[in-house]
Amino acid sequence: MKLGDSYLSVGNDEEALINYQKSLVGSPDNVDIHFKIGFIRERKGEISKAVNEYEYCVSLDKNYRDAHLRLADLYTLKANTQKAIVEYKQIIEKEPDNPLTYFKLAKAYLKIGKMGGAKKNLEIAIKLDPKNFDLQRELIKLEVKSKNLANAEKLSRGILSIDRDDQQERKRLLGILVQQKKYEELVVFLNDECIRYPHDSSNYYHLGVVKEFLKDFKHAIQAFLKSIEIKPTAQTYYALARTYLGISETEKARAVLIQAKKLDPKNKEVKELLVLVDEKMNRLNSTESGKGTGRKNTSK
Repeated sequence: MKLGDSYLSVGNDEEALINYQKSLVGSPDNVDIHFKIGFIRERKGEISKAVNEYEYCVSLDKNYRDAHLRLADLYTLKANTQKAIVEYKQIIEKEPDNPLTYFKLAKAYLKIGKMGGAKKNLEIAIKLDPKNFDLQRELIKLEVKSKNLANAEKLSRGILSIDRDDQQERKRLLGILVQQKKYEELVVFLNDECIRYPHDSSNYYHLGVVKEFLKDFKHAIQAFLKSIEIKPTAQTYYALARTYLGISETEKARAVLIQAKKLDPKNKEVKELLVLVDEKMNRLNSTESGKGTGRKNTSK
């Protein structure tokens, strides 16, 4: 066995495997050898053979912690989630203070759609490791998926209270506020984003969209123009045109739609809105022309 360990320590899996198998001849129920053979099988990508070795380990010693852990992970990998859950639970019975195991158990519950079990174990993991933001982010994702948006917002703001520059979390909070239709809070949040990241055109774009929705067209236009100043896109020009139409500025809407079309000639939304604007302008011109020809000449 020692020779096998020497080969394993330097990454020579083939020679290690040969020596471990020889060792089994004189000690067929040596649980440590079977575990190491399973480890080599797993590293070689022979997952089914690795599972067989680990299962034999726990049949020899039901308290063999590492074999239970590897079995749980491999069952998860092989989509045998129910067996994985059993294994993770057994590990937790022996090691109730390991947050990683609760996290893995939560992920297993998620795979079979058991949101309650997933949330419970994530919350336990977070209690054991409260500074682990990755665990908290997983819980936020779960809360969003479960439509428990108020708690998702609370957790997200908790992360940002410690790390205000977490861009990923700021974007997540933006999405949560949108789903809750908290438009006034969105304005406050996006104004802060524009101050903190003045060269990010997307912040001004999103602020413009919210302002447009609130029918604050003046400030929506200002936000879209600032976004275009930083980075002109067909999407932003389209939004600006839409806002101009909201205040009946048809000619300005047409002008920015032309700019949008130059940037993205294949943009379907831009082309369709431009057609509608042209039709509207033609109708207005026809109406004005009709009024002109219908007037009586009163000059002497």
